[in-house]
Amino acid sequence: MAKKESNSRFGEIKSSKVKFSPGEPVFVVRGTDPFATNTIIEYARQCEREGAAREVVDDAFDHAMRVAEWQRQNPELVTPLPE
Repeated sequence: MAKKESNSRFGEIKSSKVKFSPGEPVFVVRGTDPFATNTIIEYARQCEREGAAREVVDDAFDHAMRVAEWQRQNPELVTPLPE
């Protein structure tokens, strides 16, 4: 299978806290995404269903609430997805 080139909407992510493997795909949900909160909540629920540590589940739910609060305070920055 030929390697598919990434489209221009997605780029490279660098982190000072997490080391990524070379070429590792990473998916980021930004606070500006109108679906961010629900996406993170669903991730937390899936972690919970699969028996992840309570700390992981709670951290994901807490992060979803931080995103929701940020969106509430910055509605002009929450953008609809392109058509």
